[in-house]
This record gives sequence, C-alpha cells and structure tokens, in this order.
Amino acid sequence: MHFATLTSLRHRDLKDVLFLAGTALECNEVNRLRTEILCELQRVFKCNKTCFYLADKDGQDIDYAGVVHRGFENNYNTEYIQYYKQLDPFIPMLHELPPVVTGDEIVPFKALTKSEYYNDFLLTHSIHYHMLITLRCGKRLMGTLGLSRPRDTTNFTFRERSKAEVLAPYLSKILEEKILLNQFRREAQLL
Repeated sequence: MHFATLTSLRHRDLKDVLFLAGTALECNEVNRLRTEILCELQRVFKCNKTCFYLADKDGQDIDYAGVVHRGFENNYNTEYIQYYKQLDPFIPMLHELPPVVTGDEIVPFKALTKSEYYNDFLLTHSIHYHMLITLRCGKRLMGTLGLSRPRDTTNFTFRERSKAEVLAPYLSKILEEKILLNQFRREAQLL
C-alpha cells in the first residue's frame, strides 16, 4: 500500500474500512460474510450492483458458478458463464491485477463502449463503471468483489479506490480465517 493511498483518505473513509472489517469478523459463515459485505459495500461505495466470487479450492482461479450478488437479475451469472466471461477484459489479467482496479484502467471507456461485451452484456445490466477488488493471501487467490454503477452516475474516484485498497488485505485475511473455520467445523462433524 502506498503512502499516497493512506494520505488521500479521510477519517470517515477509515471508519468505513473498520466498519466493513468488523462486519466481516462478526459473520460465522462464509456465505453470510459475503452477503453482509455486499450489502455494506453498496452503501459505503454508493454502487447499485455488487458480486462476490470465491476462488477455487487451489486458490488459482475463480469459482464462477458460486457467486453471491446483489442488484443483478437472476440470469446475470448464467449469461456471464455461458458466453460473456470469455469477453471479460479482467479475466486474462486476473493474476497480474493489483488489489484494486477500475474498468477504465483495463480498457479505456472509448474502446470499452464499442465492444460486444459492453453493448450486449454490461449495458443490458446497467453497468458502466466497475471496480474489482481482488482478495489474496500471499499468492493464493481468495476471491473477487465486483462493484458496479450505472452510466448516469460517476466513476469510482481515487479516494474510493484508495479506501478499497486499504480494505482488501483485511477482507482477504478475514475470508481466509472464515474458510478455515468452516473446514474445521465440517471435519469435526465427520468425527
């Protein structure tokens, strides 16, 4: 995390980070954590759509079928997996992405708005601005959080990206802990 990231944040931003981390810590189950965090991310980042994908068991790829989302139609993920995932500009770069990146940092808006991915998928789901938070513990991928806004709003600001950068390592470690606790509980039930 860069010094510029921390200095761009205000007291309210740091309180938001602590509140989100506290919300995650209070959840006993991974899926409850995902649901609660998505709800609070929508409020804190003023976005209307959020999604939370977990990584596969090896921590190498995303389990796209196991999404938890808010604000999307039910067919969103089915359409995505069946066709649009192959057009998603974030996918080929997933392992090289910084913890927080916005869509326009990957593909300039001018190019994006001319693409099939934007016009046939994102636009139909009222997505124009998008921020991806990649959760990692060391080199192990834990999951991704997608935050989206419609065209009639504003893009994510530097300050919002900075807030997400401060939040990402906390959520990564908490998620890792909750996954391990769930595994221990399952194993204990088998004994």
